[in-house]
Amino acid sequence: FQETHDDILVRFYNFFEGIVKYVTDIKQYFDDLDEGVFLQHDRETVLLDPDGKQLVCEIFYLLGTILIFLDLRIPGRIREQLVVAHYRSHGESQVTNFEEVVKLTRATGFVKNHPKGQPNNYPQDYFARLKLDEELISAVINRLSSDDIYLQTRTFPDPVHRSTALANQAAMLYVILYFTPRTLQSNKHKMREIVDRHFNDNWIITLYMGVAVDLSLEWSRYKAAKQALENTLEIDNVRRSHDVNARTLVRCEKDLGKYLTEGVLTEIYVLDHINPLMNCLRRCNVTLRWLLLHRRTRDKKFFEIVVTNGAPTERIVTLLLNTAQLEYKFKQILNGILDTKEARWGECRNQVVERLTELSKYFTGEMALTRVEADDNLKTYFSNLAQEVQAFEFGDSQLAGNVAGRKIQNTIAALNDLERYEAVDTSLQIKQFLSETCDLLTQMIRVVNVTSTVVARLGTVSDLSYAWEIINDYIESFHERVRRDPRAVVLLRATFLKLVSILDVPLARILASESPDFESVADYYSGELVELVRRVLEVIPVSIFRILREIIKILSNELAPLPLKLETVRLKDASQLQKREQLAKHTHRISVFAEGILAMEETKLGMIEIDPREVLEDGIRKELVRTMSDVLHRGLVFQDPKNPKKSYDTEAQLKMIATQLQGFKTAFEYIQDYVSIYGLKMWQEEFSRIVQVSLPRQFCGYVFDGMRGELLFLF
Repeated sequence: FQETHDDILVRFYNFFEGIVKYVTDIKQYFDDLDEGVFLQHDRETVLLDPDGKQLVCEIFYLLGTILIFLDLRIPGRIREQLVVAHYRSHGESQVTNFEEVVKLTRATGFVKNHPKGQPNNYPQDYFARLKLDEELISAVINRLSSDDIYLQTRTFPDPVHRSTALANQAAMLYVILYFTPRTLQSNKHKMREIVDRHFNDNWIITLYMGVAVDLSLEWSRYKAAKQALENTLEIDNVRRSHDVNARTLVRCEKDLGKYLTEGVLTEIYVLDHINPLMNCLRRCNVTLRWLLLHRRTRDKKFFEIVVTNGAPTERIVTLLLNTAQLEYKFKQILNGILDTKEARWGECRNQVVERLTELSKYFTGEMALTRVEADDNLKTYFSNLAQEVQAFEFGDSQLAGNVAGRKIQNTIAALNDLERYEAVDTSLQIKQFLSETCDLLTQMIRVVNVTSTVVARLGTVSDLSYAWEIINDYIESFHERVRRDPRAVVLLRATFLKLVSILDVPLARILASESPDFESVADYYSGELVELVRRVLEVIPVSIFRILREIIKILSNELAPLPLKLETVRLKDASQLQKREQLAKHTHRISVFAEGILAMEETKLGMIEIDPREVLEDGIRKELVRTMSDVLHRGLVFQDPKNPKKSYDTEAQLKMIATQLQGFKTAFEYIQDYVSIYGLKMWQEEFSRIVQVSLPRQFCGYVFDGMRGELLFLF
């Protein structure tokens, strides 16, 4: 055991010891802070600094999350056995921090999904093993409960969306409060403040990487927390929150239908409606978050309100797909505008200068085919205005954009005031010219207003990392949607891109600290995301093979081959139009499935790029192996399982297998052009692999006659 598994034992022990060292480093840092090692800094100044308060809160949140996940993913008895096995393998002299590791990893009595629930005083006794400074923890809780440390209210300015804006802080508070169980148990004032600010309309939250927590159950053992949560958990309040989200869902569906109509979401439309589009996406994501999370409630009364009498799963899936699609299109247009922003702005400015210069020349009275009296004042005015516009400078910064915007607004106001002059008001041509010039100036303002801040806020609004585990509940719904409408795969592509936000959770601080672990962590979560994509898209090859069985049935049993020579009177009967119509319908359905997945195009998910053609081919290979293995498993039976004395004829069984495999081969060869794959080559490769893996070489060899569809064994 030691020789085989020593490496993994060392890795586990290093992991446990790493947690101990992390706790030691935290205590040492705050001791140094109190002793003045960091000049001009103490606890208060760090907790007041915008970056400092974020990092301090995250320190304890991540520590508490590690403890929760440690007990959730590696059960206590397993941890004890791992530590003991490592100690026996290496001896006391080579094991460091052994007592601290033992204290941390010993079993807590918690067993996931145990019918008797959690042990008494869990998890506060578990957290108390670390012996952290309660005064420091209280300061962190006060900062989280009273401040918006991530400034999310700028992204979600509507007070109705406050619980979504503060969702990350709510998760932090839930974890860190276990370090001070007295607050949960007896501090009614503080718990009421926390609940009113963070949990007034929600009781299901998610921790790191989307682990859902039901506060109605987790806080039921703590007097102050339970009492503070009573208002939120009142049936009337739950029903009111559900009704609000139900009404918002209807509004979101209407808005999404309008914006996603073909031809609506153009660049000009986006420039004119950035704020309405952002407001729509905020409502959609807030509603989607509430519905996805609270369908996880385990209370029967709440489940009946939210799930049984709530929106059906199909509507929620549709909301997710359409919201992701709108975000994808909106983001594409915004990025396109940002890439050409300066060129667009300069082009509009040059057109404005040209028009103002033409107006200046127009009022000289010397231009051909004009019947206007010379007006030196207007001539000079338009000439000076053209020079001012020419001097406008484009700036990437927000301050430069605001300055340019104010100057342009003043210019538009000045041009509108010109209509009071008789020479301008009586000329339709000049008024039209001025109107077009004002439109160009307005477009310059809109282009200036499109900044990277808008795209960053869109990324925050569209975050779906909270649903990393919940999304697994809806895979079957995605499958059903694709079966019903294969073209929905295009919408799934936008949903997968929306799920890329899960990478932001583990990578944010790793990237900020320039850690060498960035690539390995990104690769791991990218691989997990790709695996999810494959599980969702596997419905397509499964559906293709379900239809393929119908095609095999028609080709093998129902559709008679056409003779080389045929009498005219028998042509109608030999054509078998009804069977061929069924065959054509099945073939068309298969081609639509293939078209749907290939329409996804190549998509980069984190560090890995997905090729839809490769996904389709891998899925078909997987389903082909499963189907052929099933045929061989059922066919290579030479004895009646119910009556061992009764034997089957070996030659008859092999012929039956050959007939079935020939049917699959013919059907696969028939559809290969419709799904854009080398079907016959794939069939031969996978069949060869199955036989080579399943049958020992010293036992037998085989030959498959592709022309006659006969399986020949050479014993």
